[in-house]
Amino acid sequence: MSYVLTVGGIGKSVQQDTLRIDKALTYQVDTCKCTILSSARPSEGDEVIVTDSTLGVLFGGVIIKVKLKNKDVPMWEIDCNDYTELLDRRLVVESYTNMSASDIFLDIASKYCPGFTVNGVQPGAPMVEATGVEFDYKPVSECFRWLCDYVGWHWQTTVYKDLQFFSPEDLASPAPLALIPGGPFHFENHVIDIQGLRNRVYVRGGTMLTDPQTLKWKADGVARIWTLPWPPHEVSLSVGDVPMSVGVENLHEDADFAYMMSYADKYIRCSSQTATPVEGATISLTAKQDIPVISMYEDYASQTAIAAVQGGDGVYEHVIDDDTLTTIQAAEAAGLADLREHANPKVSGSFETEYVSSTPQEVDAFNVAAIGLNGIDSYIRFDEAILQSIPFTIEFWVKPKSPTAFSRLFIQGSADSAVNPYVYYRNNKLCVGYNSTMPAIGVPIVDGEWQHFAWVYDGVEHKGYINGVDASTTPSGTNTGFTGGTYIGRRGSGNYFSGELDDVRIWQVARTPGQIADNYRKMVSGDDPDLVGYWRFDGRDKTLDETGRNAAVANNLLEASSHPNLIGKKMAIVPWQPGQLVDIQLPDRGAVGTYLIQRVTLRPVAGMWTYSIQYGGRLFGIADFLKALVSSQQKKKNIEPAQSIQKYVYGEESLGVSDELFTATKDLPYVYGAEDAICGLVVLSSG
Repeated sequence: MSYVLTVGGIGKSVQQDTLRIDKALTYQVDTCKCTILSSARPSEGDEVIVTDSTLGVLFGGVIIKVKLKNKDVPMWEIDCNDYTELLDRRLVVESYTNMSASDIFLDIASKYCPGFTVNGVQPGAPMVEATGVEFDYKPVSECFRWLCDYVGWHWQTTVYKDLQFFSPEDLASPAPLALIPGGPFHFENHVIDIQGLRNRVYVRGGTMLTDPQTLKWKADGVARIWTLPWPPHEVSLSVGDVPMSVGVENLHEDADFAYMMSYADKYIRCSSQTATPVEGATISLTAKQDIPVISMYEDYASQTAIAAVQGGDGVYEHVIDDDTLTTIQAAEAAGLADLREHANPKVSGSFETEYVSSTPQEVDAFNVAAIGLNGIDSYIRFDEAILQSIPFTIEFWVKPKSPTAFSRLFIQGSADSAVNPYVYYRNNKLCVGYNSTMPAIGVPIVDGEWQHFAWVYDGVEHKGYINGVDASTTPSGTNTGFTGGTYIGRRGSGNYFSGELDDVRIWQVARTPGQIADNYRKMVSGDDPDLVGYWRFDGRDKTLDETGRNAAVANNLLEASSHPNLIGKKMAIVPWQPGQLVDIQLPDRGAVGTYLIQRVTLRPVAGMWTYSIQYGGRLFGIADFLKALVSSQQKKKNIEPAQSIQKYVYGEESLGVSDELFTATKDLPYVYGAEDAICGLVVLSSG
């Protein structure tokens, strides 16, 4: 292990065992702390970069605190935050209307984030109707966080000062290794938290008004006051089919209305000047009534899963009392949001592992990063010729994405001269050219899948390999030459390739069939003298040549999907990062499942990088846990209203509670017809 810490671009000596780097999930701030030897006091605001010779940049940020540790020896303890600290030196004063969150993010970055790139900003974020005064003299990171809360996306800044804004679906990536018995890790703990668990939720809200209900009765010629079964609202009254005016007790004057009613005491009466209705006259009252908003929601999958683990019915009940919930839709939104958050027990745990850069120990296959070429303007250019003579080998992993005919993956020279080598795509084949007299060879390749291609020329034959197998052989031509610069992803002025590319190796030697077959899935050392160019595209500088021989210029390279094909050295060049999904299969420790890495701490110990890793998730799968990372505001926006309800109703004649349960499905909103009055409401949902 070899690392360098620079302060303001100047390398500093770090006191042994004091360096600690904490990496947090997405927008949370990464930190770095250590003690350095420096004759001059470091300053708050100085840039700090920690770079490992193999892993690349591990931390980038600025000093926020400096403390003298030793008066006799100039040693300083420094605390650093990531580049978010630079962003928040500016205050945003903007207002946006009817723009996508992606466009707002890009606009803020262009105006308030000098020195930052935006290669990681994804298009297509939901629209923002209006920001109002949210961005009125607010720090940049606070504005980015507000956008995330509004649309349910995430943001972060990388160690290369690149801003990223992306959908939750793109948050997680595979971790370097699975945790299986005998693996290179120290397992610490695995905790299942059932506090607050509930998978049946009752919601007791406020009240809502029914549709108009009609009550009818016959006058007996004597009664002047009649008791009502419920407090009436929005009343209309007729006597003998003649409409009557109705006033409210203690609110209206008796002399101004024919009849008076009371909400509290639930009656209606004749006013003092109104004659008693004659015997046999029909009195008809139409009004709305208050009913309580009472509903129940269940997560049957959670109940079944917990019952399988604990026995019993697996039910954990909870009640929500909130009188502000005055509609069924509001009650359902509250109930389902609560289930989504609490029906699946939370899991947390931690473990430690090391990175040993000097020990070439092979491990199981794991995913590695790659680059994407968009077929429009993506490429890498080298000003000098990489290949100098015969023999040679060119090999790489490729995933075509419907590229156009004759699009170039590799070419030496700015055009297809009569003597320079090139690799191109045509008719679902990868073809090679070397000179005008050589018959082209082509090997079939499948669109949309990762495959390894190798071209070997020993001066006598040209051989093409797919996934380590000889797929085509042809005799050599006569012309030879190695002039001009070199391009990956295009020719000198066009023929751009569309697809993904990884692990490009250029050898100044003809690799044998055994060497191709044995090593095409393994990472190799950049120190091999026959290797004249090697690009891993593993998340560091995309133009980094592992041999250290070739400087390059890249244009619009894309982040590409990783592929589980390469086997590397122990931990290879895929360090542990927050946002990775780690598969844990340790049943003897009660830890089985896939969980999200939330925090990673790096410390150099005894010549190795030690990783302390904290993870979290849900007992019955990671999907709900990833959803929970989206703001509660966004979760409520996504909840759909219920589709069916069941009701108990009053009988028409007795006005008592009916035993009949209406089980027919009704679309909301629904209240039973005017001939019957509802006394209560029960909503049944599967959650």
